[in-house]
Amino acid sequence: MSQSMTPSFGARFELLRRHVDRQGALYDVTIFLPHGSQRYTLQIALVDGHCQLSPVATPLDSEAAPDWVQKHLLALARGVFRAAQRQAQGGELGDSAWQRRLLRWHEEPQRTEARGQRVRDAASPASADESA
Repeated sequence: MSQSMTPSFGARFELLRRHVDRQGALYDVTIFLPHGSQRYTLQIALVDGHCQLSPVATPLDSEAAPDWVQKHLLALARGVFRAAQRQAQGGELGDSAWQRRLLRWHEEPQRTEARGQRVRDAASPASADESA
């Protein structure tokens, strides 16, 4: 696993387009996590954007990815499909409409919620009165 791709927290998602045919687009997916990586193939249907995720063999010592990771991956895939539709502008969803590579990082939802709560607490008038 590439050290530069391994996050200290959260997950980094890399989608590499393998090919596009009449059924849809096929992507090789690697999800980099602090404790290891997960690999999948992702098929996005040309007709309706339905996503099929198939795991690729991973090392036996690798931990399973948390649920939020697969949910986020499927959300990214739906975004790739919508972008391809916009790129095609009503025409055929050919090879050039699909992104070749997508690389994104996402924080664990619990960390994002906790940070948001800290910001809300710091901004609330009650906390300002207590500190005075």
